[in-house]
Amino acid sequence: MKLMERLTLEPFTLIVSLPKNDVELAKAALDAGADALKVHIHVKHRASGTQFGSLAQELRAIEAICSLSDRPVGLVPGDRPFAEPDELKQARDVGIDFVDAYIHHLPAYALGTSLTVMAALDYTFTQADAAILHELDFVDCIEASIVHPEGYGAPLNVADLVCYRQITAAGDKPVVVPSQRVLVPDELRYLAAVGVRGAVLGAIVTGATPGSLAQAVAAFRKSADAL
Repeated sequence: MKLMERLTLEPFTLIVSLPKNDVELAKAALDAGADALKVHIHVKHRASGTQFGSLAQELRAIEAICSLSDRPVGLVPGDRPFAEPDELKQARDVGIDFVDAYIHHLPAYALGTSLTVMAALDYTFTQADAAILHELDFVDCIEASIVHPEGYGAPLNVADLVCYRQITAAGDKPVVVPSQRVLVPDELRYLAAVGVRGAVLGAIVTGATPGSLAQAVAAFRKSADAL
């Protein structure tokens, strides 16, 4: 099942953003109940401190991760530099299902690759930005990545929920929320209550080892299944 099918048909979708492009981490996430995975190229992962190389450097690991299951794998293709058109096509060919990037980093050439497009709003977003993203035919889903960097790792608060509701209420596209705050499993019900369709679990809540990741994902899976 592709990402958009999951976001549309399932009550709540769990996407795990891997702290490294590592097969053992991917296996741990899938075995614990992740609905989808995210891998990275051309970027330094802020939460884990890991530096990701080009697609050529990461290809063997990404291909192996894509082959683990039929669950969708998405690509965070960097910012500056962003993945080149040929890299996006090659990523699609090895099994990548969707691409995820901030709207101010997402080049137009990334829209014509037949990959599902997850477009991320940052902390500078406006209600108008959200409404227009919902209207764009070439954007499939929205990531509400709206926490200011100074607030990473703090608890979820009601102001966050108000912002998420502003984004979900602006249109019909599925909206997912990344764990910029230290989400806990029981808080998925608040995300669902404001219209969020999924969470992206990153190193802030999963840690960076197979054991910590499996434990965290399993707890979120139990909470998601109870919604």
